Amino acid sequence: MQGINTNLYQYSSLRASNRLRNKYLLETCDTTTASLVPLSLNYDQALFVTTTAMAYRLFTLYALYELDHDQGHIRSARPTMDDFVRRVSVIRDKVGRQMSPDAHFKINCTIVGETTYTCIGVRDGAPITPLYRAPPTINGRDAFEVMRESIKRRIAPLTEPMQKQADEFLKSANTSIQLAIDAYDKMCRRIGETYSLPAGAPPLLKIGVAKIPAVVVMPGAIVGSHTR
Repeated sequence: MQGINTNLYQYSSLRASNRLRNKYLLETCDTTTASLVPLSLNYDQALFVTTTAMAYRLFTLYALYELDHDQGHIRSARPTMDDFVRRVSVIRDKVGRQMSPDAHFKINCTIVGETTYTCIGVRDGAPITPLYRAPPTINGRDAFEVMRESIKRRIAPLTEPMQKQADEFLKSANTSIQLAIDAYDKMCRRIGETYSLPAGAPPLLKIGVAKIPAVVVMPGAIVGSHTR
């Protein structure tokens, strides 16, 4: 990644009159990102490596288009974008579910005999609360309902931070996907085409947008979060 970043920074620092003779910097980035994006898609934990690599790829292809005005630079990226959006969206949802407290915390309730109702909180199968016992009703309310509420309050210091982390992950992942779609759509419009969520891709989530500045300062470069 650092090599791609350095090459793009070096290219963007050149005067316009010198860019054609240094096209090899973009060609190197083109070749590297073309292999890095599909490779990183094989690893769920590399989701943000994938979205960053795709951003670099779009920057590179747009720079090549600006250099020689060959529409093929932009048009050729469509299959890669379709695959990227579909697979990254699946990873986003999968990891989001794994990070959710619902995947780790359960409240198991059962009836012992005929009159004893019990509930216990567990995390990944291991008990983390005392066993709650009660008659069928508590102050006129269903015992299970009352005990569940009590256990939820007891484990809230564990579940709430986990839920917050999961929500932030989903916001960041969803925003990264949306930015890639928007950037490629803007590129396509330069050649009279458009781009939107491909068929078969999980929908974008209707959640808040992650706070991403208009300009992202990165080691060795300053990269705008949009494509001109």
